[in-house]
Order: sequence, then structure tokens, then C-alpha cells
Amino acid sequence: MIPPQRESDALFLRRVLTVIADIAVTVLLAAMMWRARLALLVIYLSVLVAAGLLRPVTSLARWRIWGSRSLPRWLAALIVYGVTLVLASVVLVLVLNPLVTQAQQLWTGLPQQFDHFQDTLRRYGMVSRRVTLQEAVQNVPKTDALGSMNTVLVAGYTFAGVLAAVVSVVILSYYIVVQGKSVVLYFLHWVPETRQPAVQEALAESIVRIGRWLEGTILIGTLMGGVVSGVLGLPGVPSFYVVGLVAADRKSVV
Repeated sequence: MIPPQRESDALFLRRVLTVIADIAVTVLLAAMMWRARLALLVIYLSVLVAAGLLRPVTSLARWRIWGSRSLPRWLAALIVYGVTLVLASVVLVLVLNPLVTQAQQLWTGLPQQFDHFQDTLRRYGMVSRRVTLQEAVQNVPKTDALGSMNTVLVAGYTFAGVLAAVVSVVILSYYIVVQGKSVVLYFLHWVPETRQPAVQEALAESIVRIGRWLEGTILIGTLMGGVVSGVLGLPGVPSFYVVGLVAADRKSVV
């Protein structure tokens, strides 16, 4: 018979080892997720896009076009994605030109705004003398040619990564929209049969809620950007497109 003291020590040691193992597994999973953060971000954005386009794709797939036959789901998704990309491109073309023009005007008038800001600070005694924008730029630490080349290479690599991520999001979200049910049924095999209906219902409800949240976010951001741009543009406030875009982006984030 094992003495009570030894049994208590063994139980305590087992608990300590269990806690250490849990912490080690948690740290390992966190490290793996951090290493794969870009892939996880792509998957997250793909799920958001798929949830936002799921309802129009489902509605279009229910249309009867050849007698009693409905539109194939892959074709309905392709049509919805094509229309969405065309609309996004049109909006980008309509907004980008005046946005670039006003951004250039804002950059041209930056020295005057900088001087006005310094006058305000001097009025309240927060600065002792004025500094020109050229002096402020000259005080920025300079880099050598190798550093500049490294910056260009990093910028190019970042642009290529963003472009690849956008293409991946479009392809993966399209696959989720078309083959989402098959993927869900595959993963449901790992869930106990008694819990499968509840998990499937929870997933369906989550997709619906995510889609409505995304639609509401886009709608609120569009309305906020349009209202701000209109209110500032009518009296002739400069750079109202830029301010409207920032307002739409901040409202969408919030």
C-alpha cells in the first residue's frame, strides 16, 4: 500500500507536469500562429468576403433559367464575383483621379499648413522659434545608397506580397462560396454525432451574422465617406475627397 504522503506528492507532481505541458503547448501554438499570421489573415479575409457574397450567390443560384433547372452555383458565384470586381474597379477609377489630384494639392500646400501650425504653437508659447519645412526635412537622418536600395526592395516585396494576398483572398473566398458545404461536412466528421447538428447550426448562424456585419460596415463607411465629402465639397473645402476617404475608413474600422 502506498503511503498517503507519497501519493499526495505524486499527485502534486502530476499536476505540475500537466500545467507545464499545457503552458508549453500554448506557447508552441502561439508561436506557430505568429509564424503563420499572414496565412491566417488571408483565411480570415477570405471567410469575410465569402460571407459577404454568400447571400447574393445563393439567391442567384435559385433562379430558374432552363425550365426547372437552376443556375449552377459555380456560375452564380462567378457572375457575382465578376460584377463585384467590375463595380469596385469603376468606383476606384472614379475616386482615384480626384483623390490623387487632391492629395497632390494637399502636399503642395503642406508648407503653408506647417507654418500655420507653428504660428498656433508660438501663440500659446509651446515653441520659441519657427522652423521651416526644409529645415525639418534636413534634420531627418539620411541613409546611404545601400539603405535606399533596401527600402525600394522592401517596398517592392511588400507590394508583391499584398498583390498575392489579394489574389489568394479572391480565389479562396470563391472556393469557400462554391464548396463551403462540402468543407463543413468534411470537418463535421471530426465532431461527435450528438454535437453535429448544434455545430452546423452555429456555423450557419455565424456565417449569416458575419455577412450582415460586413454589409452594414460597407454601407456605413460608404454613407459616412459620401456625407463628409459632400458636406466639405459644397463650400469648397480643399482636399475633401481625402478627408471623406479617411472618415469612411475610420468609421468602417470602428
